[in-house]
Amino acid sequence: MVQNQNRKKRILGIFGILLSILLLIGSVGALFSVFRNKDNEEDLPYSSSVSTVFAENSWKTIAKVFKAGVADRYWNLGDTKEIELSDGYTYEVQIVDMTPNRYALSDGTGYSNGVLQFVQCLSTTYQMNSSATNAGGYAECSGRVELNTTIYNQLPNDLKAVIPEVSVASGIGGGTTSGISESNNKLFIPSEYEIFGERTLSIGDSEGSPQFGYYSLPNSTRIKTKVGSDSSAHWWLRSPYSGYSAHFCAVRGENGNVSGLQADYTSISVCPCFAF
Repeated sequence: MVQNQNRKKRILGIFGILLSILLLIGSVGALFSVFRNKDNEEDLPYSSSVSTVFAENSWKTIAKVFKAGVADRYWNLGDTKEIELSDGYTYEVQIVDMTPNRYALSDGTGYSNGVLQFVQCLSTTYQMNSSATNAGGYAECSGRVELNTTIYNQLPNDLKAVIPEVSVASGIGGGTTSGISESNNKLFIPSEYEIFGERTLSIGDSEGSPQFGYYSLPNSTRIKTKVGSDSSAHWWLRSPYSGYSAHFCAVRGENGNVSGLQADYTSISVCPCFAF
């Protein structure tokens, strides 16, 4: 009888020791998890540090959230944030698309998950080319070079630090009605299809599909003003006018419709885009 009682005590003692060990292991694991998450907090794709008010986030945070593909958990199409360029003007930039994998990153590491566009046109107007030609499409146009040098260098440094370079497509121009050219850009302008969701003057969806989500919303507008002005402005698109050798597509300021304008016109505005 005494032996049985001693045996039960030993068994209970062993179970007690095992239970204590398991509890200790669990506590250490939980503590390790806390410290691990604390150390990597800045690398999390989303957390309580991300504000649902788009404008309150740093560009570094915005880039991380888009890269993780979770921007639509926090923000909406049409959300804006202000930036100041070295031209002396303050602009709004707007989320116009959250389509996953729209543009290939030129470094081969993946694809973009969002597009932002200036709400106002730039203070300076630009030609697509100094001569009346669309040969080579957007890839060969001098306006593209200007956008990725002079205009890009006017951006604030914290934004420049996180904008990736992406590959965008356009028709090859030169009077053709088909054919695609591609170019790598940090800043770019939209195609006709990305703004209108249909082909009217360009070669169509092969230049960018689907339509930017913002421009499919019933309350969206394609009519833009030049910064510092209340007057509407015509603004360039990267699509060559299909079948014509001298024109690119543009958005008309007075009604937001698509038009074809000669590449060397000097009075047409630009509303840049960039991707994350």
